[in-house]
Amino acid sequence: HNMTFTGNYSSGSATININAGNTMSVNGSFAVGSGSNVNVYGTLEISGSATLNSSLRIFPGGKVIIDGNLTVVSSNNLVVGTSVAPPPY
Repeated sequence: HNMTFTGNYSSGSATININAGNTMSVNGSFAVGSGSNVNVYGTLEISGSATLNSSLRIFPGGKVIIDGNLTVVSSNNLVVGTSVAPPPY
């Protein structure tokens, strides 16, 4: 399903899957909490800033739109594509 959150959103330690053809919109800032996983196959729209304290994975066909700043705490926290050979990107 499509989901819209108004205000700042933190994923806590949950796993969030945004399926292909679906959109999760955050009207505020978005934080990926420690121990959390966000898997984007569809679209993630953030009207504020985003902070990655854990894993945000953008799979082929997935799209992330951030209107503010992006802070990646560790280089392992942002993964684009897959490790399947040949690389899709």
